[in-house]
Amino acid sequence: QVSGNVRRFEIRQGEIGSVYDPVGQRHRVEWYSADAVPTATSEMWWSQAVKVESASDFIVMGQFRAQEDLGDYLTSSPACSIQFYGGSKLVVTYTGTSEAVHTSQPAINLAYQVPFPIGVWIRMVLRIKFDPFGSGELQVWRDGIEAANLTGLTLGYNDARGPRFKFGAYCDDAGLAIASFANVEWGTSSLADRIINPLPI
Repeated sequence: QVSGNVRRFEIRQGEIGSVYDPVGQRHRVEWYSADAVPTATSEMWWSQAVKVESASDFIVMGQFRAQEDLGDYLTSSPACSIQFYGGSKLVVTYTGTSEAVHTSQPAINLAYQVPFPIGVWIRMVLRIKFDPFGSGELQVWRDGIEAANLTGLTLGYNDARGPRFKFGAYCDDAGLAIASFANVEWGTSSLADRIINPLPI
């Protein structure tokens, strides 16, 4: 924690979080919530400012991570995530399936991408309507401007428990990866006010 509202995550080569990663190959340092999304069809809001200071290729910087049921594919991709990708882009992804037991990874979909210079803060607000049965919705605002508004999505997994929120950094090949976050908020209450009235960094 750098200051009251800023948290800085740094990964160095060899810092592998095998406890949370069945594959055991990803470097990670993350904060995660003990509270799950209430249901598989809940509406959630997520607001944060993020800055990447160093990265070799990609960093997953925040996600709603599935809590798999017995028999599910154990390394399912996040239902929704914000990533630094390709060394120069910020991307928002989503995935999901209506299958009660899924044994392979569903398709990962790109909702939004934008150039993301190293060392620059970007403010993000997301409204996520989870629905693994095809009625999901995803809105993305970047720096106060609506960047994506998608409907009719298969968004999230048909699991007994909803996903858990996590933020920080994880990647396959760390080298040196550093990401900072400010004013991270998430929950069922609307964060629409953060779109035009962001908290100061």
